[in-house]
Amino acid sequence: MDTKKIAQTKYTDEQTELIKQKYLELGNEGISEIATLVQKSEQSVRSKLVREGVYKKLDHRYRPKKTGQSKKEIIRDLAQYGLNPSKLDGLQGATKPALNEIKNLIEKLMSKQS
Repeated sequence: MDTKKIAQTKYTDEQTELIKQKYLELGNEGISEIATLVQKSEQSVRSKLVREGVYKKLDHRYRPKKTGQSKKEIIRDLAQYGLNPSKLDGLQGATKPALNEIKNLIEKLMSKQS
């Protein structure tokens, strides 16, 4: 039976306090810097922080709230310029930047006519 030895990385009390202190200062973005500082791998440092109870897992589900109009709102605005609303439904597949470009062009043309 083939058994593999798992190398255990030991941390001194000073290293443990140092990585905890640096982590509180730098957060998750500083893991690489902390690992270089104590000459350990990033995974080792992260695991140590988890065992110490200070590591905060990144929430990848969080997304900042989007700003600006939704696509539906932009299409509704386009309908206000006299375009047939039933024919604008096909624009739902367009990107917001493309819809904004169309809206801006129509606004520009409308202002020239005035």
